[in-house]
Amino acid sequence: MKPYLSVLGLFHLPTYGMFVATGILVGTWLATRLARRAQLPEGFALDAVFYVVLAGLAGGRLTYMAIEWRATLRDPVAALFNSGGMVFLGGFFCGLAALYAYCRFKKVPFALVADVFAPAVALAHCFGRIGCLFAGCCYGAPAHGWLGHLIAIRYPR
Repeated sequence: MKPYLSVLGLFHLPTYGMFVATGILVGTWLATRLARRAQLPEGFALDAVFYVVLAGLAGGRLTYMAIEWRATLRDPVAALFNSGGMVFLGGFFCGLAALYAYCRFKKVPFALVADVFAPAVALAHCFGRIGCLFAGCCYGAPAHGWLGHLIAIRYPR
């Protein structure tokens, strides 16, 4: 796939990170637009996105560290900062908990906010999956139909 994008030959940017950042920006745009339409308090959606993204990134990384517990025990600092990735479900549930806590703190109905944020999270996640595909970590199984795509991995026969 294409794990890094070359920028004018000067430096390389991780494709996954670029798509995740794009997803966060597009999801934030959609969340603020839907929040206005749902008449949520001014600035609520942007503040909520801040806490949700922080909790989501932390939860995704910590879940990855828990799954890769042997490497984490060997070198916790490297496991936290240098190597590896994230787990979507860990990030999703930590972000959801942060959103719930923020709604309770601001006394805004969580069900209404969840309805506003659901399409934004789904849209942001689409960008993350595209980035994951470019990074080569989500390749699935061989597909021989017209909808399949080619990836440079050989499967055992």
